[in-house]
Amino acid sequence: MRDSSIGGAAEVFQGACMSERAKMPEIAIEARGLRKVYAAAPRSPEKVALKGIDLKIPTGSIFGLLGPNGAGKSTFINILAGLVNKTEGEVLIWEKNIDTHSREARAALGVVPQEINMDPFFTPMETLELMAGFYGVPKSERRSDEILDALGLGDKKQAYVRQLSGGMKRRLMVAKAMVHAPPILIPTSRRRALMSSCGGRCGNTCGG
Repeated sequence: MRDSSIGGAAEVFQGACMSERAKMPEIAIEARGLRKVYAAAPRSPEKVALKGIDLKIPTGSIFGLLGPNGAGKSTFINILAGLVNKTEGEVLIWEKNIDTHSREARAALGVVPQEINMDPFFTPMETLELMAGFYGVPKSERRSDEILDALGLGDKKQAYVRQLSGGMKRRLMVAKAMVHAPPILIPTSRRRALMSSCGGRCGNTCGG
């Protein structure tokens, strides 16, 4: 299922994609023998969430994780994002090992969480500027206006977040994930986990 907001926002990074094309790895995300076992608790037995995943997601692809509740989709994404520790295996993000180069690996990701988590009294512009500051993006390199315009939020950039519709808030969540120009975007929802590598094609063509 295509997310039109992702496709439109991909154009923001077209120039960066073109200039970096020669440096792009062939594989955006790779997992080798990835396992996650949650330890037993007093009221629940040990749970194996991931049973040795071997996976390669090519750069420029759109990849969907599909499965019923409890299949391990969120666990896999949380391992990529550094929110959950894996039990066994190896994971590479943009050719960076999450164990030995964790900061560089996680910086290559833009994760859109399921929950809408923004300060309702901030404006969209303030929200993006704050997030860009967290990522250490210099003010001269920030593209908050451009991102908001690409996601159809340009005319709402000075409104309070609490005044936005549900759909606008969801688009703002996508914008937050894009402030540091990550090559890999991971929008998630209760029904799908869509991974888009903006290094090549992300909805619309990026860099031709």
